[in-house]
Amino acid sequence: MNTIKCFIIDDESHAVDLLKDYIANTPDLTLLGTSNSPMEGLAAVRNNKPDILFLDIDMPMLNGLELSTLLDPQIKIIFVTGYANHAVEAFEKNALDFLLKPISYPRFLTCIKKVMGSMVEKDSVKTGEQEQGFFYIKSDFGKIVKIDHESIVYIEASNNFITIFLNDTDYKAYITLKDIELHLPESSFSRIHKSFIVNTNKIKFINGNQIFLANKKVLQLGATYRDLFFKKLDLSILKKR
Repeated sequence: MNTIKCFIIDDESHAVDLLKDYIANTPDLTLLGTSNSPMEGLAAVRNNKPDILFLDIDMPMLNGLELSTLLDPQIKIIFVTGYANHAVEAFEKNALDFLLKPISYPRFLTCIKKVMGSMVEKDSVKTGEQEQGFFYIKSDFGKIVKIDHESIVYIEASNNFITIFLNDTDYKAYITLKDIELHLPESSFSRIHKSFIVNTNKIKFINGNQIFLANKKVLQLGATYRDLFFKKLDLSILKKR
């Protein structure tokens, strides 16, 4: 596994110093930077693109829960706080972990082990799925259904299930967008909204924040996902030499 790039945003200097010490003494971790200001930290994270972000929740102007919605969804967020009552809301924001201050080194290592496990799982699943070009789901009717990547137009999340819209039909499955995202090749699929994943091969055109698909469906591009989506799309746009 490559070195895991870390960043810390916390308005308490002693908390930053503790995490810096833990990162420095843990193999396979490297610290890209720190910030005591949520606004400055947000800009730095967008520029540095860490793998994981240690993010304090209780900060002035912009708290960590609010800041997390403005980040690249590929960044794994580990919330850090002195208040246990934030745990539920933190995990609702798809946090990978939640560290309660004061943080012990053994608890920090448990967190890093979880990070490494999630990264290895994602890499191994991605490799296998990209090679075979399909996956299986258990539909809401109990049938095991084979789904070819190329037949998917888009996927929508709703409550505790997702709907996979194909060229000519659709299927519901009781899994999350995060679960199915592991099984989709990044070259063809993009998260464009907290509720949508789209097959970029099925896009007819884009107008502002609206994405028009081959099946005449129009999807909204979420602000959190906009920059990453257009950066990825830019690689395929023909340009004058």
